[in-house]
Amino acid sequence: MIRLRKTIPIILIGGLVVTGLSGAFISCQKSRIEAQAPAQKQIYHCPMHPNYLSDKPGTCPICGMKLVPVNAPVAAPGPSGSKKERKVLYYRDAMNPSHISDKPGKAPDGMDLVPVYEDEAGGEAGAVKIDPTTVQNMGVTTETVAARSLKKEIHVSANIDLNETAISIVNTKIMGWVEKLYIDYTGQAVKKGQPLLEIYSPDLVSTQDEYLQAVRYLKNLPEGTSDNARKGAADLVESSKRRLLNWDIPESELAAIENRGTAKRTMTIFAPSNGVVLEKMVVAGQNVMPGMELYKVADLLEVWAIANVYQEDLPYVKIGTEA
Repeated sequence: MIRLRKTIPIILIGGLVVTGLSGAFISCQKSRIEAQAPAQKQIYHCPMHPNYLSDKPGTCPICGMKLVPVNAPVAAPGPSGSKKERKVLYYRDAMNPSHISDKPGKAPDGMDLVPVYEDEAGGEAGAVKIDPTTVQNMGVTTETVAARSLKKEIHVSANIDLNETAISIVNTKIMGWVEKLYIDYTGQAVKKGQPLLEIYSPDLVSTQDEYLQAVRYLKNLPEGTSDNARKGAADLVESSKRRLLNWDIPESELAAIENRGTAKRTMTIFAPSNGVVLEKMVVAGQNVMPGMELYKVADLLEVWAIANVYQEDLPYVKIGTEA
């Protein structure tokens, strides 16, 4: 009896110890399992490229748009440090912000509707908020509204060139030699009708003599000369005169030759327009041939600006636009 009394308490105590250890082990295992249970992870994707996923908020590396959450919204910390669920105001189409819905789903263009939270919309359902990164990528600028006239300035590179309609080339139509230069250096300003140089030409002298002889013959015809003879003499005068005119001898010079009665040894070439001598290709004593360029004269009071305008700026450039 005494032995039984001593043995039973030992067994009972042992059982209590085993039971207590089992309970502690189960409690520890439960805490360990709860601690190891992963929390639901927030996934973000690009509205333009739904296949691009990220476990962190940010911007899409493909198009630069702000990543939006795919699954349930993440709880945001409250003022006291506690977490509260973000309130969804509405859903909108990322490509067409004017299309909104009070329920998630698909937009008419087939894209997923993106939730707009209260803290993103500034507390107003109609407010528009753009991510700063997107603003920077798009180059968006803002300015205070003011009443003023709208205009667009285009900055382009240009080359200042000659006005092609105000360029004159001075040449001669006869063969001869330069006897005198009135304009003898480049850059000299000239006026229309100003003498440039004098040319001696044997052909010119002989043609003037022919013209004078034809004029004298026509004037000295007797009164009884037939009409055919008078017509032949007049045709000879006209032929010689036309040849001199084709050599750029002015009518005033022909009248002076006729009044003087003697041929002029040299022919004077005059400036065809106002301007500046850009090129001088002749010197005194030089033999010149028909068609040879002697001077290049250009009017520099009006010049052209040859500008390179980009294609996207062409709609803003019109005839008469101030430059």
